[in-house]
Order: sequence, then C-alpha cells, then structure tokens
Amino acid sequence: MKMECKTIDEKFRKIEKRNITIVGPQSSGKTGVFRSLMSLPFQSEYKCDEFGRFGNKLFTSIKSKYEKVYPLSMNLVDTPGSLIRSEIAAEHYFSRCDIVLIVFDGGMAIEEETIDKWTQFVLAQISTHNQGGKGAPMVIHLITKLDRSL
Repeated sequence: MKMECKTIDEKFRKIEKRNITIVGPQSSGKTGVFRSLMSLPFQSEYKCDEFGRFGNKLFTSIKSKYEKVYPLSMNLVDTPGSLIRSEIAAEHYFSRCDIVLIVFDGGMAIEEETIDKWTQFVLAQISTHNQGGKGAPMVIHLITKLDRSL
C-alpha cells in the first residue's frame, strides 16, 4: 500500500476527494451500503446500535490507460438511525459532505411522510452546517432491500 500511495503521488498531482454521509431511519440498510462501498463482506446478521462508522476508500487508475483519470478518495460516514431525534454530531456529519445518501428500506412500505421528513431534516442540516467550498452537496434517495417482497 505504501508503494502504491507513492506511485499515486508521483503520477498524479491531484486526487479527487468526496465526503459521503449516509443517513436514514434505523434498519434501513445504511450499514449495508457503507460495507458495500468499503468493499467489506456482506453480513447477514444485523445488530441495531447507535454508533457512527467512518471509513476511507481509495480508488486508483495506476494501471489505467487513461492519464487524465485522477484517483478518487472517498471518506464515508454511516450515521446512526437516531440522528434525526438526537442530532448528536450532526455538525460533524454535514459540515464538509459532498454527497448525502438518504437510505430507505424498500422491503417495507415507505410512506411519503417519512421520505419528506428525512429530506427536510437533511436539507436543514446542510443549510446550517455545510461549509463545502464546492457548493451544496448532492442529495440522493437510495432504496435498499428491494429483493424482499412487501
């Protein structure tokens, strides 16, 4: 890994960085999305907890024939489902995010009110805390667990 980072620094003077915050109701699949983006194995057992998870993933194009494709570094944050109630560490989660994934469980009936509540919460946190120099973050609604029947 050390050699690869040195090669990246020599070959590319610029590394694209994205800060991604994952939010949503409890048991909506946030941790599964986090684990997938971090290339961690799927866990069939889930334990509901109130912890935030942080991770970093580096994608490189050292072996690519495209010289103008910069490496991409993703800083990922998996927030607890109780964030909407407690707002604990909300400033940290939203202060520099470039992308916010609002995750909902597609295996359950999703009420429009729930989607609207989480969307309004995220937009309020962004307007209060976001200091990104690139403009407002991209907000994406992500539906998980679509393999289960309703």
